[in-house]
Amino acid sequence: LPLSLVLAEKGFEVHGYDINQDYIDQLNNGIIPFHEEGLDLYIRRNLGKQLYLSSDLESVDSDIYIITVGTPIDDKTKKPIVRFIESATDNIATKLKSNDLVILRSTVPVGISRNIVLKRLEKKSGLKAGKDFYLSYAPERTIEGNAINEMQELPQIIGGFDKNSALLTDHLFREVTSTIVDVGSLEGSEMVKILNNNKI
Repeated sequence: LPLSLVLAEKGFEVHGYDINQDYIDQLNNGIIPFHEEGLDLYIRRNLGKQLYLSSDLESVDSDIYIITVGTPIDDKTKKPIVRFIESATDNIATKLKSNDLVILRSTVPVGISRNIVLKRLEKKSGLKAGKDFYLSYAPERTIEGNAINEMQELPQIIGGFDKNSALLTDHLFREVTSTIVDVGSLEGSEMVKILNNNKI
């Protein structure tokens, strides 16, 4: 939600999608179920103007798709649960068209962007990454409660499937923050996120 609002504030038309209709209804009625500095002001300024929230992806026709679903840890296996990423990827694959960009921001083990997101997008859409569509990993690196400010102040790490994927992602996030760090690969960017989460 903070990223959606920051992009809307920068002039993008943003469609926020979530499968939880109750959550969408709350937000559309101005009820924010968590604390985030400045969020209420951003919602008042952008909801229904630059930001549209829905649980229906069918009506959305976008050029950029950003996946920000959770990856909880399985209590028994201690491994990340990636079914939410798989589901989001499959939904996007049904909408994917030539020259679209898909960006994954969720916390994931190294290799998920290439081995799950990329493969599922290609298989279900019939399109080829780097030729028909573009894919990047650009991790969320903000602290809850101050995400809107940090998103616009901190460097944005990006890693693309190829140079064009990285370039398109760079162009998007330059509208948000002044410093972009291209680490050269999907896996490199995934590793940065893991290192950020595990303070050394």
